[in-house]
Amino acid sequence: MDGRDAVLFTLLAYAYSQKLKKKRKWWVHPINSLRDTHGHFHTLYKPLREGDPEKFFNYLRMSIVSFDELLASVKKPLTKMDTKMRGAISPEEMLVITLRYLACGCSLQDLHFNFRIGRTTAGKMVRKVCQTIWVTLKEKCIPTPNENTWADIAEGFQDRANFSNCLGAVDGKHIRVVKPELSGSQYMYYKHFFQSDSWQLLMPTIDSHMLNLDHMEKTLIQQYFRIQHSGNKYGAIA
Repeated sequence: MDGRDAVLFTLLAYAYSQKLKKKRKWWVHPINSLRDTHGHFHTLYKPLREGDPEKFFNYLRMSIVSFDELLASVKKPLTKMDTKMRGAISPEEMLVITLRYLACGCSLQDLHFNFRIGRTTAGKMVRKVCQTIWVTLKEKCIPTPNENTWADIAEGFQDRANFSNCLGAVDGKHIRVVKPELSGSQYMYYKHFFQSDSWQLLMPTIDSHMLNLDHMEKTLIQQYFRIQHSGNKYGAIA
């Protein structure tokens, strides 16, 4: 094949690839175009925030004060610029969508219909917000312990739980996943769902301060680490 034939072949391949591309029916789906008026961020989150703190906590598993504190920490890295084509989703709305996903375990399809955003957009958003929370708060919430830190943790367990010389409490969490293809019953758990491995658990270690968390806060933390552990390998986040 000489140079002329190579150029012709390249042009034909490019033309064929363009022909195979699926044309978009809409630039923005009609359902998603109503996000600012019919999405849950505007119809549910804002009324709960303004008029019912208890329902707000049930909705996001977090108080308004805690939500505002978390938003202040991640707002800057999550802020995007508006363009002439479309307005950017605000950091507040991105955080609400992510917390709702972590709090109730709904699917990305549910987020699509409830918040009027694309399913793919919702998946990217959840990952982006989770990564931002981790990068922003890991040193503050889970700093590398030193000798003084170990001594404080041991003292905390002594005061709160009457355990001496204790540096951490370990608990197990079965990781629910989407059944891998062609795996049969290999990943089946006796509670009638699939987990990452027949003998594998997520074993988080906490210090004495976690003993004061209420049930809902612990559940949210467990949901976050479940997604981080199992999302990429088994597709549980998709």
